[in-house]
Amino acid sequence: MLWKELDRELIFLDLDVQCSDQVMDILGGTLVKAGYCKPDYVKALKKREKEFPTGIDTGLLGIAIPHTAVDYVNKGKIAIARLVNKVPFHQMGNDEEVVNVKLVFMLAVDNPERHLTKLQSIVEVIQDESILMRLLNAKTEEQMIDAIKEKEMSECIRR
Repeated sequence: MLWKELDRELIFLDLDVQCSDQVMDILGGTLVKAGYCKPDYVKALKKREKEFPTGIDTGLLGIAIPHTAVDYVNKGKIAIARLVNKVPFHQMGNDEEVVNVKLVFMLAVDNPERHLTKLQSIVEVIQDESILMRLLNAKTEEQMIDAIKEKEMSECIRR
């Protein structure tokens, strides 16, 4: 469950940045400073994003899911940022196209077997427009966590 890996200190409600590198510096740097990731995590993150872009256009808004290999992670965690201004990320699977991103889910994955599971969980969250609207309109970090928790719990009940 994604919501179990969310901490208030890793949620940025209105991050004011101008480019994707700044997003990675701030979110990745926070993960490093908190001890979840190794010192070279941010550098590896930027390199991987250039090779395998993570921008996704949901139709409602652009989302990015930057992440890197487990070698750069000490303990699994997720950082989230809602950006003040849309920031361009290259589109996943098509690095020629750009997605203007408003919401970022940064993954620190410490178990390669859980990598795809986490990505699938995020995709389930971002496919739900009502949850995206709650994330966009959240006034507190707890409201963001609660929106994701409620989505995941309702998915568990349906399964």
